[in-house]
Amino acid sequence: MEDTEGSDESRAKWKKLDFQLCVVLWQSIKPNILGTLRAFKTCCSFWKKAQNNYANLSKSEKLEKSDMKIPEDDYQEYLQWKSMNQAQSFSTTTVSTACVSHSTANQSPWIIDSGASDHITGNNSMFSSMSPLKSPHLITLADGSRIAPKGIGQVSLSPSLNQRLYKHTLNLNSILFIPNCPFNLISLSQLTKSLNCSVTFNAESFVIQECGTGQKIGAGHESSGLYYFETQPPVSCLAVLSPKLLHDRLGHPSLSKLKLLVPSLKNLEELGCESCQLGKHVRSSFPKRTDKRCNSIFTTIHSDI
Repeated sequence: MEDTEGSDESRAKWKKLDFQLCVVLWQSIKPNILGTLRAFKTCCSFWKKAQNNYANLSKSEKLEKSDMKIPEDDYQEYLQWKSMNQAQSFSTTTVSTACVSHSTANQSPWIIDSGASDHITGNNSMFSSMSPLKSPHLITLADGSRIAPKGIGQVSLSPSLNQRLYKHTLNLNSILFIPNCPFNLISLSQLTKSLNCSVTFNAESFVIQECGTGQKIGAGHESSGLYYFETQPPVSCLAVLSPKLLHDRLGHPSLSKLKLLVPSLKNLEELGCESCQLGKHVRSSFPKRTDKRCNSIFTTIHSDI
């Protein structure tokens, strides 16, 4: 029994000291990132969150615009590799596999390109909005040929679901649409300028972080000498709430008030809520007087329950 009391006392002292150290950590960080770490009340949880968010911030470097061009031989080799992959994805014999291949084609990968001056794609189904170019614009390809884009618009990229720290999607603006273009290119210079972010590369992957807070907003991996941005196909989930559940969550309003709060329930005719029915019951009033008189003691008993 004494050992248990001693361990409880030591645990209480440890928690108090841990909280004091956590307060010191709160006071030692910048106010602009305090909001993301203030919710963690222990040093262990504080450091884990800080490590996940800002581990690569000290290693990030400003990436300057590069005018490096892709050699024509490498460009042709890349086109051959891309066409072979597409041919393999569509060489199917079953209907179900063909559907999967079609979905993969619509969500073809995006490649980070330090030599591209603009974002480029040949898949118009990726655009959330697109409009014609206001002025003529020509794109110079690696082989020296020039081509005119057919439109310009915005594409929203959802980071991969296995990266839990990403807080939002990446909205890439001014993406040029070039029909029959076999690849999707993200211009490194346009990416860092438009999103005010830094990109840290290593031999196997890269990380995209906000310059102000160091928050991770994207990542990717290296494959065959190219850096691919990891995306997750958009998934739409529809949750239908029952009228009874909405009625309970809104504080048991009347049927007319519920229809005003939830317009989709305007055709609802009745709502069976047992709690509301019991709450509206009226207790019978106790008579002020009675005409019946008792003939003996304790024949009539008055009590307040």
